[in-house]
Amino acid sequence: MARQRHLNNAPAFEAVIDIKVKPSPDITLSKLQEVKSTISAEYPIEQELVESSLEIKLDAKSKSMETVSADALAIGYRYDSTDKMRIAQFRLNGFALSRLKPYSQWEDLRNEAHKLWNLYCSVLKPEMITRVAVRYINRLELPLPFKKGFEDYLTALPPIPKGLPQIFNSFLTRIIVPLEPSKATVAITQAIEPAIVIPGRVVPVLLDIDVFKVGMFDIDGIEAWDAIDSFRGFKNDAFFASITEEMATLCD
Repeated sequence: MARQRHLNNAPAFEAVIDIKVKPSPDITLSKLQEVKSTISAEYPIEQELVESSLEIKLDAKSKSMETVSADALAIGYRYDSTDKMRIAQFRLNGFALSRLKPYSQWEDLRNEAHKLWNLYCSVLKPEMITRVAVRYINRLELPLPFKKGFEDYLTALPPIPKGLPQIFNSFLTRIIVPLEPSKATVAITQAIEPAIVIPGRVVPVLLDIDVFKVGMFDIDGIEAWDAIDSFRGFKNDAFFASITEEMATLCD
C-alpha cells in the first residue's frame, strides 16, 4: 500500500457526493425546475433525466422472450456548469453533485454540494434523507512495460486458479467492506478500462471507490453531512490501500 498524502496529479476523473431522499408526496417535475432560475448563471445547461424500465415475458414452452412493456420516466434534471466541470442533479428522489477532471480539492466539492443541497431542500422539502454517499472514480494509467506485472501498481489483484497460465490481460473485481463502528460501507471496484492498449504506453485501470451509508437521517442534514465528511477519510484509506507506492509516485 502507498503512503497517504496529497497528490498533485490526482487520478480522479469524477468525484461525486450523492444524497437520496424520501420525497414529499406532492413533489412534481415542475417544482423541481424552480431551482433553474437560481443556478442558471453558474449551471446554464439543462438536460432532463430519464429512468428506463423494460419488462420481458418468458414463454416456458417455446423458450421465447417477448417484450411486454418498455417505459421511460422523467425523474429530474441535470445542470452542467459553464466550464462543464461540474454536474448537478436535482431528482425527485435525491440530489448529486459531480466534479469532473481536473479534480481540485475536497473542500471545493463539499462546499458547492452543501450550497446546492440547501437549495434542493428549500424548494423540494423532502421528508427524510435515506442514503448518503461519496464516490471517486479514478483512472490509473499503468505505464508499459511492466517490471513484474500489475502488482507493480496494484495491491489487490484477482487470483488466477492454479493449473492455468499465471497471466491475464483483463479483470473485473468488486469487494464490499463494512466499516465499523460507523455503519458505513465501502465498495471497491477494479477493472481494466475497455480500450486499445498500445504497446509502450499505458494500461488504463479504473479504480472506483464508493463509500455510502443507508439509514434514516433528519432532513436538517447535520448527521448526514457529518457522515459525508467522514467518508473522505474512508475513501482515502481505500484508495491508498489499493495502490503501491510506485503508482502513487506517478500521481505526485
